[in-house]
Amino acid sequence: MLTKLKELKETAQEAEYEEESDDEVTPDDTMVSSYNTAKRTRTELQDQCKAEKQALKAAREARASSASGSQQMPGSETEYPSMQLEISYLEASRRVSCNLYNHLAWLITDASPEVGDGGRVKVSPKQHEQVLNLAQDVCQTVAGILTPKHIGTALHILKETRSKATMTLLNRFGNCISYQDAQRYITTMENSVDEQTDATPTTVISYGPFFPKSPTDPDVVEQSVQYCMDVSRKQGQEFTIITCDQAIYEVVLGLQKKNPQKYAKLILRMGGFHIAQNFLKAIGHLMQASGIEGIMVEADVCLCGTANKIISGKDYYTMLRVHTIVHAAMFALH
Repeated sequence: MLTKLKELKETAQEAEYEEESDDEVTPDDTMVSSYNTAKRTRTELQDQCKAEKQALKAAREARASSASGSQQMPGSETEYPSMQLEISYLEASRRVSCNLYNHLAWLITDASPEVGDGGRVKVSPKQHEQVLNLAQDVCQTVAGILTPKHIGTALHILKETRSKATMTLLNRFGNCISYQDAQRYITTMENSVDEQTDATPTTVISYGPFFPKSPTDPDVVEQSVQYCMDVSRKQGQEFTIITCDQAIYEVVLGLQKKNPQKYAKLILRMGGFHIAQNFLKAIGHLMQASGIEGIMVEADVCLCGTANKIISGKDYYTMLRVHTIVHAAMFALH
């Protein structure tokens, strides 16, 4: 009896050992599992790229048939519709498959095996961006899928450096699209905006009504301003912008103060020439009685009468020349 029990116990231990041996994962099993996962992900990305190309081909053919007879520009939206892509993490999330996302998330984070409603692992926002950045690199390298990261990086480098060599280097490292593709993307965006913008009719430039009085006469100024506001209203513009010289500017300011509600939509600007002249006049006012007039005369920069005009702000071109000379002299002495 005792011998029989010993035999049964040994048999049970051997069966338990064999069961544990069957559950043990060998390095070969791990290698095969990794290989299958990589191949499955690669095939999924290649299928995604193939589906995008077929959709783009169908879009080109449909666009070409609808625009038959019209000449297309090289590099236009018809030729490169794949370049229409939103530069955002939201768009990147749409273009990255759940399997690739989860695989990278489990690789670089301590995320649990549980997935959310969208079929993806739950990670923090920072980790989410890290996973998407790596996933976009994989999509571009494995299947040549255009991603927001590679397009956005290329456009940023092109804007900041204007360097073709830098973009080519980053493209060879796999960090952005090529210089030529970046130029095509810019062209695509321009064409897309042009198509969404309504054709603006030709601008008509004409004279307004003539008034046989002085242009600074308050009645003439009021009628002119009213005419400009009526024209703006007919063109559907909410505000009326008027640029005038200093004499008329003062009259219009008086009209605005007198009737602020009527001229609430009026934006008044003084001409650039008078703004500069008043600025130089202000400099002369600050330097008046400082002896600067005598220095100008003694240095043979100008005569006494001209110096007085410069200080009073009555001769623009002479003021501009003399103030420049005085500034250079003071800067050298300082």
